[in-house]
Amino acid sequence: MTRVAASTVALCLALSPDPTHVSSSALHHHSAARISMACEYAIEAYGRDAEALPRILDEAFDEVDRIDRLMSHYKANSPLSRINQEAAQHPVAASQELFDFIADAM
Repeated sequence: MTRVAASTVALCLALSPDPTHVSSSALHHHSAARISMACEYAIEAYGRDAEALPRILDEAFDEVDRIDRLMSHYKANSPLSRINQEAAQHPVAASQELFDFIADAM
């Protein structure tokens, strides 16, 4: 399972109700926006644990930023940029995660 898929599953589980922790059945809403990958994006989340929602969104934003650092072709020091810069001269090793991202994109 890729880290993105695992993070998505973790996010879904974190937003699932825990009847031992929450006495109210009302859903709370939290939204936030961040700039990453040269654009602004927003996440809206609903869950029974209002205190956890901001942390969960921050973790999701941090995962997007991590993937941007890994795969940005605009950042000269990203692993993807290094492949683009060097692969014509010699083989370039890639992490399994980056290889899987590229393979899935094809």
